[in-house]
Amino acid sequence: MTIVNSGVSTASYAVQVDFTDTSGKAVDSSFVGVQDLPAGDKAQPIAFSRAPADQTLLPVVVKALRY
Repeated sequence: MTIVNSGVSTASYAVQVDFTDTSGKAVDSSFVGVQDLPAGDKAQPIAFSRAPADQTLLPVVVKALRY
């Protein structure tokens, strides 16, 4: 994912990513964050699932918080 600070001051971000199976059921959840991201900059944190690798999963951003 890409987090872009489009604000005018430094900010921090927290993002919850759910991993859903092919039926749409959430099977895992992960949290990623970026601290003190300068205005105009971007970061690309990686969310990982602990589900078995042979499972087809779709990452879905559920919540995002700028603080």
